[in-house]
Formats: sequence, structure tokens, C-alpha cells
Amino acid sequence: MPEADEEASPGGLAAVPGAGTGARHETAIETPAEANGGTTASWLLSAGDAERGDGEQGRGTTPGLKLCFRLSVVSVIFGCSCVGIYALVNAVKARENHRWGRVEAARKCQKAAIKWSALSFLTFVGSFAFGLAFIVLVSYLIRVAE
Repeated sequence: MPEADEEASPGGLAAVPGAGTGARHETAIETPAEANGGTTASWLLSAGDAERGDGEQGRGTTPGLKLCFRLSVVSVIFGCSCVGIYALVNAVKARENHRWGRVEAARKCQKAAIKWSALSFLTFVGSFAFGLAFIVLVSYLIRVAE
């Protein structure tokens, strides 16, 4: 039951006092990594970050994840985009898993994102090479037929 000073919402949950009135109401949400002591995933950190203590789990992304995400975006733009989308999905999953302290899942998703990004670039380069070879072959056959 809602308290007398709280309003009931349609879902049966109590409304936050001051919500919708422009009042700022902050709630501290503890991630699983912070609850377990906030260990640092060293495989995602560069040497400078490990020394400074930046990039703790639950506090955002690290340079390794940012690089993975950027590589995935570039593979969508400059590579085979249908394969690059899968790389981008895995990069986002890696970032979210790292944020919530699931280090092993983040590592698997990061490796998958890098693998799919590389496959995207290789597919594009391979398609370009085969297309160029086909044009050369057709022009040679036309020249021989004359």
C-alpha cells in the first residue's frame, strides 16, 4: 500500500515524491561489481589506466572497450555492413557486461566483436578483389574475342 504522502501509480508502485515537478531525486544504484568490492578488469585496461586506477567495473567503459566499439562502428561503415552490425551488437554487449561486472561475458563479447569486425573488413576486401579480378577477366575475354 502506498503511504499517505505518496501517490499510487497505475502499476501499483508508489510514485517518487517530486517526480515530474522538476525536483532532482538521485538514487544510488550499486552494480554487482561494486557490491563485490569493485575489482578492476585488467585485461580491458591500458597500462596508464591500471596505474591511475581508472576504469573500474561499474564506472563506465575502458579504452579497450572503446577501441572495440570504435572498430565495430568503422567495420559497419567501411566494411561489409551486414557483418559489421553483428560486431557492433557484440561490442555493446561487452560494454554492458563490463559495466555490470560480468567480466567473463564481457571478454567473450569483446573477442566476438573483434572477430566479426575483422571478418567484416576481410569480406569487403575479398569482394573488392574478386570484383576487380572479374572485371579484368571479362575485359581480357572481350579482347581475345575481337
